[in-house]
Amino acid sequence: MRILYTTLLPSVLYQAGQAVGLTCTPDAFPSINGSAFKLAAAREPPVNFALPVGLNKTWVDLDLHGTIAQAIEIIQEAKAEGVSLIAFPELYFPGYPVGINTAYTPKHIAQYVTQSMSVDGSEFQQLFHAFREAAMYSSFGVSEIANNSIFRAQALIGPDGSLLIHRRKLRPSGVERDIWSDGDASGFVVHATPYGRIGMLECWEHFHLRESQLSFTTIDHFHIEMEKIYPRNYEPVPKAENEDSGDSDTTLTVRPRRRSVQQYLKRNLVTITITGLVLILLLLVIALIAAITLEPVRQALSLEHSSVYSGSHHDGQRQCLPTAPRTRLSCGNSTEEAEALGCRYDPLSACWLHQECPHDYVKEFTEFNNGKPFIYYYDKERTRQMKDYNEVGRNVNGFYWASNREHLVHCLYLLRRAHDIHMRGDRLDTMLADIEHTDHCTNMLANWLRRPDPALDELGTQGQTHCFMSCS
Repeated sequence: MRILYTTLLPSVLYQAGQAVGLTCTPDAFPSINGSAFKLAAAREPPVNFALPVGLNKTWVDLDLHGTIAQAIEIIQEAKAEGVSLIAFPELYFPGYPVGINTAYTPKHIAQYVTQSMSVDGSEFQQLFHAFREAAMYSSFGVSEIANNSIFRAQALIGPDGSLLIHRRKLRPSGVERDIWSDGDASGFVVHATPYGRIGMLECWEHFHLRESQLSFTTIDHFHIEMEKIYPRNYEPVPKAENEDSGDSDTTLTVRPRRRSVQQYLKRNLVTITITGLVLILLLLVIALIAAITLEPVRQALSLEHSSVYSGSHHDGQRQCLPTAPRTRLSCGNSTEEAEALGCRYDPLSACWLHQECPHDYVKEFTEFNNGKPFIYYYDKERTRQMKDYNEVGRNVNGFYWASNREHLVHCLYLLRRAHDIHMRGDRLDTMLADIEHTDHCTNMLANWLRRPDPALDELGTQGQTHCFMSCS
């Protein structure tokens, strides 16, 4: 049976019409029989649809134009039967690609896109003309192409050929998202007719209350629930190899299904995702425990991770002040003592610092001038230049002369080093712990920024005003 029919009693139509403030009269539309409102559902599969329906999951190339021609025949047949409203299944044009439940290729998708149609296209207008000629309410599902995307669309056409409802499925289900784009909420509407309100949703939208309630709360008297084509008692019925065929002369062999890796991943995507997230969380917890309790791991996490500025005018040697009870790591009071205690010269602070103390941002400081070191002198007149940072560190005079740029870079990157050390709870040396040195660097940077410089007054910063922070 190509079409399934049913007829509503006049009393039902009258109550529905009254509910929308209209009176159901036979002349509301001359082509509509108000005394016997006949409904019809098309059950003929789209052209080239994979058969047997509901069982064959093979990808096939569907034929939009062939299905439109077939639909026109069904519409004419329904018109001859006095149908008032006919509904076609979900994605009837060009048909639901059942192959997406197994396997497909980009070539398959490309072919399917060519069989989708635009509301303004000739195929859509061909359907409009057929529905207008039949002068009945018509509802159908279509793969709609628009703005370089395709959507799972539904349309309701009036007896006069007007487009009453055009909507797109808000959220395609499962693997459907591989092909179709999301719609929007503007399609959750019903249309009032002289015979009652008509509304429609598609497939799994009926199981999502946030979506379905938008239609149900407007009380649609005719609700069209579109699903994939599943005709009843469709022949032939497949039989397994070991079943007795009896007197039938038709035998369909059911081959054992082989699940591909792609199919397995699709069917178990949620389970695999949740399991992976749990494992990642477990590994993070283990790593955190190890970082807190195991000293080798703590040392590995506190490896110097380069930062950028240097130059200190502070004299003497440097020691580490632990933020938690730790062994004090001193460098003594001379170069010889410093080397004997495991210390090395730190160009950024211009002091000797124990090798287990943080040496962040030394590399960036020493390469700040396009890879060239800063220049240091023994005297203010710049008559004697030191050749490298090693000579600076072994200078027994206890001081050196350098450029203001070197001093500014030193302050900038010491502040950055202090931040990083604080964030990871690492050892704090005496220079970083000295508030006077921090004030000195802050004031020096501020004073240089107060100098007249047209470049600093140019518009070059975009800030954020809607900002909300927290502290702990």
